[in-house]
Amino acid sequence: MSVSSTIQYAKKPLPPNSKRGIRLLTIHRGESQHFPFDINCSLTACDLDSKPQYEALSFTWGPENHVAAIKVDGEVLEVRHNLLFALRRLRYPNCPRVMWIDAVCIDQSNLDERSSTVSYMSDIYSCATGGVIAWLGQESLDTYIVNTFIEQFINGFE
Repeated sequence: MSVSSTIQYAKKPLPPNSKRGIRLLTIHRGESQHFPFDINCSLTACDLDSKPQYEALSFTWGPENHVAAIKVDGEVLEVRHNLLFALRRLRYPNCPRVMWIDAVCIDQSNLDERSSTVSYMSDIYSCATGGVIAWLGQESLDTYIVNTFIEQFINGFE
């Protein structure tokens, strides 16, 4: 993903002696959609083996040319619109929410970090204590059809 960012991941380095270091994104509470920065977050680095409490987000990144800005630790990060819509929908109004989201929690400009993290990404998803959320996009006919199928599948096609 090509993003413009002023985030300095060096300020939130992965734990130095960890083989499975990750960053977690805390999405700060809020309801308003005051543009341009209605989503405010912060990053925390930790070791996956310390069993941190978080949820993971799996989502389609969407078109590269559709970007929007969020704030992470007071700095601007451009993300794809689909992630912005997910963050708005998933943010809690009264308390923070801690998530692992690959597009933000991995320094996308650092090829070594990306490569290393991808090697244990399945562990990141399976260790998500709050589960994994699959974001298909904003509500549309396509997402309605998929959601209907999933509900029927879970309920045994009653």
